[in-house]
Amino acid sequence: SMSDAKVIPVRVALRTRPLIQKEIEEGSQECLQYITEANQVIIHQNKAFTFDYIFNPQVSQANVYKKAIYPLIEGIFAGYNGTVLAYGQTGSGKTYTMGSAHCVSQTQVTDDTSGIIPRVIKDIFEGINARPDCEFLVKVGYVEIYKEDVKDLLTSSRTSQNLNIRENQDGSIQIVGLTEVMVSSPEETLEYMEKGNCARSVASTAMNATSSRSHAIFTIILESRSLNDPDESTCSKFHLVDLAGSERAKRTKAKGDRLQEGIKINAGLLALGNVINALGEDHPHIPYRVSKLTRLLQDSLGGNSLTVMIACASPADSNVEETLNTLRYADRARKIKNKAIVNRDPQKAEMATLRKEVQQLRLKLLQTQGTTSCVEVTKHSPELQTRVNKLEVEKEELVKEMHKLLDSNAEMCEKVISIEMTRDLLCTKLQTFQDEATKVTDDAHNISIAEQALMEDDLKEMLQRFRSLRNKLMEVEVKTLSNGTQETICDQTADGKESSVVESESDKTLKSEHILRTAKMANQLQDLNKALAMKEELAKRMCSSEENIGAIKHEYESRLAKLDSDITELQAERDGLMAALEAAKKSKENHKLSEQRRIRLLDLENQIKTLKNEKKEKEKVKKLKAQGDEKITRLNSEIHAIKTSRVKLMKQIKEESSKYQQWKKEKEREVKQLKEKDRKRQYEIVRLERDYTKQKNVLRRKTEEAAASNRRLKEALGRQQSAAAKRQQPQSRVDAGSTKMKAWLEDDIEIAVCSKQAKRHYDILEQDLKDVRGELEKTIASVSPSKRV
Repeated sequence: SMSDAKVIPVRVALRTRPLIQKEIEEGSQECLQYITEANQVIIHQNKAFTFDYIFNPQVSQANVYKKAIYPLIEGIFAGYNGTVLAYGQTGSGKTYTMGSAHCVSQTQVTDDTSGIIPRVIKDIFEGINARPDCEFLVKVGYVEIYKEDVKDLLTSSRTSQNLNIRENQDGSIQIVGLTEVMVSSPEETLEYMEKGNCARSVASTAMNATSSRSHAIFTIILESRSLNDPDESTCSKFHLVDLAGSERAKRTKAKGDRLQEGIKINAGLLALGNVINALGEDHPHIPYRVSKLTRLLQDSLGGNSLTVMIACASPADSNVEETLNTLRYADRARKIKNKAIVNRDPQKAEMATLRKEVQQLRLKLLQTQGTTSCVEVTKHSPELQTRVNKLEVEKEELVKEMHKLLDSNAEMCEKVISIEMTRDLLCTKLQTFQDEATKVTDDAHNISIAEQALMEDDLKEMLQRFRSLRNKLMEVEVKTLSNGTQETICDQTADGKESSVVESESDKTLKSEHILRTAKMANQLQDLNKALAMKEELAKRMCSSEENIGAIKHEYESRLAKLDSDITELQAERDGLMAALEAAKKSKENHKLSEQRRIRLLDLENQIKTLKNEKKEKEKVKKLKAQGDEKITRLNSEIHAIKTSRVKLMKQIKEESSKYQQWKKEKEREVKQLKEKDRKRQYEIVRLERDYTKQKNVLRRKTEEAAASNRRLKEALGRQQSAAAKRQQPQSRVDAGSTKMKAWLEDDIEIAVCSKQAKRHYDILEQDLKDVRGELEKTIASVSPSKRV
């Protein structure tokens, strides 16, 4: 819990790299002085900063890791979250320090050059091997924040989607849909890191040839469970963050995409700086939600984590402004206080707490029983007796509280089932309303289709009025094929309706079976509730009776003790009288005195007999009390068994309801798919009818052209007949001049031309008729494939 949280400040380390070749060629000098003993660094000989660790350019990778990072490993195994954060300007050595670019295939990589991440992975698996009394599960995840988009670097899909960030009820941050891969060795872990590095955004700028263009977070999730104590389990997360470097556009000479990336990087780092300022100055509001980066680092800065920030800086005086900003940034981060807690499984922690309480109660019960057995010996200790009575009352109260909790749990289960049944009823009503709305929509669609069909029929009638050519055969064939198409469509629609009816009948059968099973289980649950109520009432009565019998038993036990003492006294008196009588007989004492002794002896024997009978009655009552206790114990066992059966039956009802809902969703999805197919088919029919109308119009135009040609041919034939008649007239009446000869030749030429035109139109119409027949056959095949089969 947060009350057990440790308040631990963020530890900050400063690491500077050596001067690079470019800075040496430009004549840059170092502007930093190091005071290692005091963990101080001085910039420009006038400004000093103090950090937790100072690493100058000569410090190796191994020393950086050993001093600053290795202490976090023990905290990870103890159940704490950990974060290592590398910050600095572009080209300051962040990726090198973190080891994000580590490559598995590079066999020449030594401990001196490998960064933090490979060393952390190695030490975690060595720590697992050194703890044989625990069982461990290791998972890794790798994300980058590129232009305010959170991308999964380990996903198998080619296009990584922008992931959403969610805050859980306990305040922890979760990335929805992030790939978490189980790993079993350092080599496998490094392979996944290398896979993520291949997908990471990297580009070249004027200040860095391999500049990171995104913030990267490599997360190691360590789940542990103690083999000695199953309730002792923890889950810790180790975030290794490689931030993109802050940069100036003038110095990086970035343009286009590089410029936009730099703007987004600086915006994220600015938001991070504002969060660090707010945490360092204890502001009431921390602006975590301004940026995706600050949302993901919410636990690491001011939250549940052991955090180390490594500020990477350049020692060159040409970068003095960026270095000074980095130092100020890191100095503010030292003021942040984190509250780290051990991340235990809440359910198992609760079970462990309950087990401890049970052990304490058992110890108290044993103490109570031990004290009760010694009551007879310590009757003269009133303080001890008072303590025993107090423990007895406490035990009874705890037992009653346990029964109340069991009853409350059963009532809550019943309420849950009732709520789920109500939800199912409401879902059924909603589905009914949706079906009615769909039916109304379909009816309106069918009406519009019918209206369109009527308009098309009117158009057909108008077109048929203008047909005056000899194409009756073609029209008959077209109509026949059209009717065949409509019959096919109608048959297919009828088949679809029949299949839907069959499907509806099967759905009704499954629904009725589900209702019957649910009703049967509900009846069983009701019977169990009735039996449980009867048993509890009977147990209550028997308990009240047993309380009365217990009081009577206590009284009878004291009475039995008194009877035993009375019987012993009477038997002693009787034995004395018998001895006196025997002595009187021998000594021949007074006869009257002997008679009195004999009468007294008979009286004593009667009293002894009466007391023994009374003792037997009291012992019977004691046995009845023991039998009643056994009955109550057996009845409590039966009540417990009924409650167990009732919980089991409730689970069965819930599972049955879940299965039915799943089946119902699948059916709804199938119906939706069938409706979509039907809509597509209707659309295809409308399109085909539209194409059919166009083809008909084309045929009509061509038919009219053929009719015109026929008219011209008839006119030419008429003129030919009149010319022949004129030629048959006597030559004496006909001028045999050249003019008449020319007229005859013109008539013959016109006749020949008209004949050719008519023949050409006939061939075209015949070819179009074949094409139309082919189109209609294809239409029939496409609309009704099942009919053709």
